[in-house]
Amino acid sequence: MELLGARDEAGPSDQVRRMSRAITAAQAAQLTYGPIFSALNETRVLAQASALNQLTRAGVRLPLHGMSVSVKDLFDVQGEPTLCGSRAREQVSPATADAEAVQRLRAAGVVMFGRTTMTEFAYSGLGVNPYHGTPRNPRFDVDVRIPGGSSSGAAVSVAAGLVDVALCSDTGGSARIPAALCGIVGFKPTQSSVSRKGMFPLSSTLDSVGLMATTLDDVARVFGVLSSQEVGRASQCDLQSLRICVIEDFFFDSIQANVLDAFEESLRRLSEGGVKIVRISGQPLAQVGAINVKGGFQAAEAYATHHDELSRSDCRIDSRVATRIRRGATQSALDYLTCVRLRAELIAEFWPLVDRFDVIAVPTVPVAAPTFSSIERDEEYFSTNLLLLRNPSVVNLLDGCAVSMPNRGGETPTGLMLIGRRNADLHLLNAAKAVERCLIEAHPRQ
Repeated sequence: MELLGARDEAGPSDQVRRMSRAITAAQAAQLTYGPIFSALNETRVLAQASALNQLTRAGVRLPLHGMSVSVKDLFDVQGEPTLCGSRAREQVSPATADAEAVQRLRAAGVVMFGRTTMTEFAYSGLGVNPYHGTPRNPRFDVDVRIPGGSSSGAAVSVAAGLVDVALCSDTGGSARIPAALCGIVGFKPTQSSVSRKGMFPLSSTLDSVGLMATTLDDVARVFGVLSSQEVGRASQCDLQSLRICVIEDFFFDSIQANVLDAFEESLRRLSEGGVKIVRISGQPLAQVGAINVKGGFQAAEAYATHHDELSRSDCRIDSRVATRIRRGATQSALDYLTCVRLRAELIAEFWPLVDRFDVIAVPTVPVAAPTFSSIERDEEYFSTNLLLLRNPSVVNLLDGCAVSMPNRGGETPTGLMLIGRRNADLHLLNAAKAVERCLIEAHPRQ
């Protein structure tokens, strides 16, 4: 796929001309796919591009010089309101300062291209927003399918070739679910590795800053700036020395045949490339259901944030989102502390089980992108949402890091998720780059 706003890697380019083309492409894409951006300030975009041109002429080249980045509408951007996809925040004042992640990216020379649409308050893996609208998945020409969420506009901004990278969040898969459904790369780093200052919370226990791009190289470069860590080259991880475990239970329940086939084809290609793959059982994951039985951390912590709005007779939060948040009202202090204890036990029991492996490989989500029509009824909406969240949300509970990359086989986009331990972000990214290279060489045209 050719990025409409892609950087000229051969040398400095006219950023204003390039961003002008990207703005025109974005305006056309919004007519084709629906509301990708909640705000796209052409004047600001071109002003940033002009400033980069001046730096180029002065011989200054910044770490992410000219990279275009979309920003999910729960990060503060100075001078703009942070709406979080909700009409409940329509009267909120503009932010007085950038979120720390936005500050770091600006200083590294990116063009902040626009604010992307999202599920209201990031509380759904489907990406649907009845108030501000939902963009459709750009990877399907005939079927009208969901993009996944909660970072719906972020994923479409990348998959449609409008920006290089999307800055988003990931509380239970909000970067990885839409990445898998839209056929791009989604990364959830260790929570503590990137500052969340200036990012509107869903669950302070589980929230992470997330990234999406078409390649792991772009994700790694941006992560390096956000985390102040130097990401190595893919050659540092040799396929023949890579040890991957596949957890056979839990992650494969209710999996579609085409998703399973694509996942197994990726494993076959990796095995042929010299990767050692071992299949094991993930018995400690049986505790996950007990942690989430009353809505888990998300419901309790979201209810603490939104209880004033929920108590209004004219509550402005979408009923499906409000229903999930209100589960937090049913939790007692004992319930919450039990979640804390069970999570600690899960972490203590799980990681020693996989200690001898470099990464874990599982399907990102067990289904391909559902159609909008298949989730119209509440019953299907909630059941599909839980199914999409099941696999990626485990990583947040485990306080690990994970990346979703496209399986290269199959007719529809599906995701291969690699999971790493807490603070093993660099090792995970280098392993993922080696895996990406192997899969691309096996399917060079995809």
